Amino acid sequence: MIADGLEAMGLRRFGSADPDHASGIVTVEVPEPEALHAHLQSQNIHLSLRDRKLRFAPHAYNTEEEIGAVLEACRDCLSEVIT
Repeated sequence: MIADGLEAMGLRRFGSADPDHASGIVTVEVPEPEALHAHLQSQNIHLSLRDRKLRFAPHAYNTEEEIGAVLEACRDCLSEVIT
């Protein structure tokens, strides 16, 4: 799940973590959101930047491999570009 992976990176998630109320859309607060947004878009990963927060909206057509690639791209950027 993308929300769990982003939280494991220490990113602050908005919205409910309760599975009964959680949304598939995940919004997180990151340092330098513009840099991470640009990096992910350069990797052909589609997401939104709203109020300096990143908004991921995966759906049923996304595979586990695609979600893994998104998390890996986030991890790479957070460790290399931002820090």
